Amino acid sequence: MARAPSPAEFLDGVEKSKLLGPAAVEPYRGSLDKYATADGLADAMAADGLLTKYQADHLRQGKWQGFFLGPYKMLEKLGIGSTAVVYLAEHVRLKQRVAVKVLSSQKAGEAEALGRFEREAKAAAAVRHPHVVHAFDVATEGRLHYMVMEYVDGVTLLKQLTEHGRMAPRRIARLMHQAAQGLHAAHRAGIVHRDVKPSNLMIDAGGAVKVMDLGLARYEADETALTQGKAVLGIAAYTAPEQMAANADVDARADVYALGATFHLAATGKRPLVLGAPGPDIAARTPAEEPEYRKLTSLIGRMMAVRPEDRYQSMADVSAALSVSGLLADPKAKPPAAPVAAERPIRPVSRPAVEMPSAPPTPMVVAYQPDEIPYAVAVADEPTPAHVTPLSKRIRPTASLPKPLVEKSATVEEPVAAFDFLVRGLFESRGQTEPQPEAEVAVEPVTVRRAIPAQNPAVKWLVAGGTFAVVLVALFLLVR
Repeated sequence: MARAPSPAEFLDGVEKSKLLGPAAVEPYRGSLDKYATADGLADAMAADGLLTKYQADHLRQGKWQGFFLGPYKMLEKLGIGSTAVVYLAEHVRLKQRVAVKVLSSQKAGEAEALGRFEREAKAAAAVRHPHVVHAFDVATEGRLHYMVMEYVDGVTLLKQLTEHGRMAPRRIARLMHQAAQGLHAAHRAGIVHRDVKPSNLMIDAGGAVKVMDLGLARYEADETALTQGKAVLGIAAYTAPEQMAANADVDARADVYALGATFHLAATGKRPLVLGAPGPDIAARTPAEEPEYRKLTSLIGRMMAVRPEDRYQSMADVSAALSVSGLLADPKAKPPAAPVAAERPIRPVSRPAVEMPSAPPTPMVVAYQPDEIPYAVAVADEPTPAHVTPLSKRIRPTASLPKPLVEKSATVEEPVAAFDFLVRGLFESRGQTEPQPEAEVAVEPVTVRRAIPAQNPAVKWLVAGGTFAVVLVALFLLVR
């Protein structure tokens, strides 16, 4: 038995291990008188978060080697089996936590064990599924062969059942459904697990299950028999009858049997009997669970049928049977509310516009101021007329009619205004006056849009004289 190191020797071992640097160790060297033994110092450093329990236990035994494997630092020992040890490790630079499975030095020299180890790494790397533990890498350092896998923070199904006993039917159904999905992904990749059992199903902190340990897995195209002498590897209670025969050619239906046997333990608390017998008929945990329990055990019984052709033929069939059984539904979940018809928005009805009959056009009014040049007045709400109807009589506006300004620009009404002046000139040349109305007509005030400017008097008489000459010539010709 090795001698326990002193506190000073313990700190020397910590520095040799490369777990901590001199800066982290130096404060403890200045207070060694506080610790009578290395155990007290190891516990203090573990409480301060500088060492894990696994590291402190090895250092207090005087072991300062073996904490690093490749780029990984060993933190804790997760489990140990007949052929390998599994550690919780952390990548030194990435700070990512993984599970490192190290093949034991005794088995590393056996070709069969080494081949099985590499086969497991190949199978775990080939399947990527949320319910299968994935392998990232496989490597060798010196005489050590190790595999880097996904770390699952949880416990195995076997440990869960050992500590808490049988499970409720609905929880078993959910875990079985998840495991069936993971195994179906492996089967689609051409891999048969061949070692499904409670210790190879991990339940993580969230309650989900993950299939692990594909150490006995084989590819369907691989004809190599994984046997150890004449004994078939695996636990007989969870092994399909056809797999018990040496050199047996098993398929995915062997995993269907093993999964049923695994959850038979979860439902009844008893291992199934060998050679396909489901085991004794055990009552449900409570009377309230009896209907669901009977439904679940009936499904498990078919999975464990002795003849492969009498079982569910694939993990997809198992998942479908669980889905239609009603065991996957959450009894506490509220039923979905009936869909409420959405209120249709009120949309305005599009109707053709109704054309109202237009009012008769307001006639153009020509107003005259006494002794002034006449101007045209247009109604404000009417467009500019194409023509102006002149009045042959003088209209005297009332005093309320505003006197508009005369615009200087020519407009389209100019020829009409000029003709009106011509008519008045003809009356004056004969010594006559225009007919006067019997009564003065009052003109309602209107808004002036534009006025017709007056013509030059010379131009007016020139036009009148030319017209008069044409008329005389025409009369002369008619008399002749």
